[in-house]
Amino acid sequence: MKDRFDLEHDIMNCWSVVDDVDLLMETIMDNPKFDGIPPETCDRIVNGLIGIKELYAMRFEKLWDTFIELNKLDEYNDQ
Repeated sequence: MKDRFDLEHDIMNCWSVVDDVDLLMETIMDNPKFDGIPPETCDRIVNGLIGIKELYAMRFEKLWDTFIELNKLDEYNDQ
């Protein structure tokens, strides 16, 4: 049976989406396969990805805050 530690682990794994967006941006900007993209198009794609990254970071922070609140966790309470 799963417990709150499994939930905590699953929540932390969700944050990898933010890292995935970073990898995608890096690939688009630095990989020679994408050299043919006009600079204004590349900028528009990367700006959109930055927005998505920030949105997901906010969602995961809110999720984490809810997890902490529901489990009454803080740095002084190690339940």
